[in-house]
Amino acid sequence: MTLYTLRSWMSDKTFGYETTQVFRQNVLNDLGIANYLLLGTPYSTPFWKEQLQAQGYKLDHVIILPHLYSDIDTCLRTYQLDDFEADLTKKHIIWKDKQIFSPTTAMYTTDEGYFDLNLTAEGNILSIIERSKNLELKAVTSVFEKPFFTNFSDDSFCYYDRNGNIVLQGRIEDKECYYFYQGQKWTMIDLFVNFLSDRIVPDQDIVLNDQFISQTLETFCQDQGITYRFILHYNHYFSQKNVEDYNVKLGKEIFVASPYIIEPLAKDGIQAEFLPPIAIQVAQQPPRGLKSNKLLLVGNIYDHKRVAMAIQAMREVPDLELHIYGGRVEAIQALKEQHTIPDNVIFKGFVPSSQIPRSEYCAYLSCSLSEMFANAMVECLGLGLIPILSRVDFGHNQVLEELDIYQQCGFDSVEDLVKVLKNLASLPIEDRQQLSNKILHYSQKFSYAEAQKQYKLALGYN
Repeated sequence: MTLYTLRSWMSDKTFGYETTQVFRQNVLNDLGIANYLLLGTPYSTPFWKEQLQAQGYKLDHVIILPHLYSDIDTCLRTYQLDDFEADLTKKHIIWKDKQIFSPTTAMYTTDEGYFDLNLTAEGNILSIIERSKNLELKAVTSVFEKPFFTNFSDDSFCYYDRNGNIVLQGRIEDKECYYFYQGQKWTMIDLFVNFLSDRIVPDQDIVLNDQFISQTLETFCQDQGITYRFILHYNHYFSQKNVEDYNVKLGKEIFVASPYIIEPLAKDGIQAEFLPPIAIQVAQQPPRGLKSNKLLLVGNIYDHKRVAMAIQAMREVPDLELHIYGGRVEAIQALKEQHTIPDNVIFKGFVPSSQIPRSEYCAYLSCSLSEMFANAMVECLGLGLIPILSRVDFGHNQVLEELDIYQQCGFDSVEDLVKVLKNLASLPIEDRQQLSNKILHYSQKFSYAEAQKQYKLALGYN
């Protein structure tokens, strides 16, 4: 059995998808199941390998499909200034001036503009940035053994072979990635199908679609006798009611990131199996921060996360302090411009999940309008943090009910949240410890061993 996880886009940031995919990779490796993450769009920065490794991915289990069309060795960095100058000469580009600013930066001036080069300490070129005479960005080229990939300012791109020939071209249009290969226009789906056609073993291998719905892929897998499963990471029913133009049609058999949505899906004729998005090593004792009055909120700053709701409530409870982890710089800035931020709300910025000091806090806060088995929630429960959760399906409500803290720690409005927070602020340490120990005992259901059992069950692996 080989399991292929399909993914459309990748970035150097670690959010829920990345945490789950790295976790899945580790579980499958421990179970002895061959597995690969297939990326259908370019991810070709000079440090893409280092970025993937920093996120936790194992490189020999990640295949970036457009890379396969180039014969350039991305494990080598051997292209130096002499090679660059020779290539300029071949292209009949005359450089008038060459400036070496440092051992790792250089600039060439031509009649058309400038080439800025970034190099390693050994003098191997990492990237080539081309600018016009008025310094407008024209293109950025990632370099390994040779120039490998160029991303142009008009959202087009290309890959090269060792001889400098273009072997694959593409363009990003309306957030869709298109390729041009041997006179044909391909979609990202075509790239997946082309790859799988040559490698898949019918009746053995499994294809997991982790991010997008594709009837073409599903039909292809069905025709080839391949097990295909879409993974539902979000509340399908919330989206049906609240997301404009949401018309996603789920397949008859899917995997889901929360066991609590299985029953309602079954009523709609959809057979769903739980594939844990995360697991934890449960702490042996309550967190160090249990005596503090510090809470943390983790996640992107989207409207449905209702971070503004948390800010509004914290104004009324000055005895507590909220630390917010995550959110892009522009999203945080927009929030600060729209709301008066009290002194007891502190934005920590984007911090890799593994570096968040969760044990320094007494409670985890989530105001989400919709949530499944939130990775951040599970990670905090495993450390014994008290969960302060909005009353929503299919994760928050069930955790609150199973812990018998629906009234004590759940809320529907800002007023409810203020009451819950004030109660937390005045809760004696003995009561906090008792509740934390209860949470730790409950969290055994999220253990790594339990996740392995569920994976074997869902995948039919004995």
